[in-house]
Amino acid sequence: MQKRGKDPKPATAMQYATLTGEIALAVAGANPSFDHMQELLGSKVRTRGAVTAALKALKIDVGGDSRLLKEQQFLASLGIAVDIAGLTIPELPRGFNQIAINPVGQLRKEKLFELCSKKFLAWKYYNDLDKTTAKEQARPKTTYVFGYRGGTEPDKEHLGKSHNKAMAEGMTFLTLEERIWAELRYFANTGRHLDEVGWTITSSLASDGIAFGAGWDSGDRRFRVRGYRCSDAYPDDGPREAVFA
Repeated sequence: MQKRGKDPKPATAMQYATLTGEIALAVAGANPSFDHMQELLGSKVRTRGAVTAALKALKIDVGGDSRLLKEQQFLASLGIAVDIAGLTIPELPRGFNQIAINPVGQLRKEKLFELCSKKFLAWKYYNDLDKTTAKEQARPKTTYVFGYRGGTEPDKEHLGKSHNKAMAEGMTFLTLEERIWAELRYFANTGRHLDEVGWTITSSLASDGIAFGAGWDSGDRRFRVRGYRCSDAYPDDGPREAVFA
């Protein structure tokens, strides 16, 4: 595969234009419908992924997003190897300034919690977080990227909202697994902890119908995972909205 910056003679503007024209002619020749084109243009994440795959087929290396490279390095520091070649960063709404990679299948909730306990004091109400989890919002079955607001406390836009309220609004918000990843990332970057005042209410439910919540107990100086009744709403607590690709 031709690497960018390795070619002794760079491509010319005419070559770029010619190749782009060939691609445009191929698309026009396929005669896609108006609705199909609107769908492609409206889903930039999906379209960019397809374009990246097509460029790779042409042996054109598009390089890696520096944000994904940073997350790959973070995971490597934990002994987790991930291939970022097929990963795409979701479209991030205004204020969403953090991304994370969830290497699905490599570390589940219980192992993630154990990893936390090796780095700082940690406590959980349920014995086995994986076996206890009964329901949560749907996510990709393979490694994916999720984005969220990087505030130290739950989203100020959603403070005081219960699990039931967030679900009724159709909100996509962090699962327990994603919340633990956010904790590990924040600690690695700052040496501090999220939710030192309030708690994050997650979209994951335990088998007893209780919503998982997570936060830092400033009194006991430890990370805690506990339960919330789905109707519980407190001024300093709330969900953290999420997007994923």
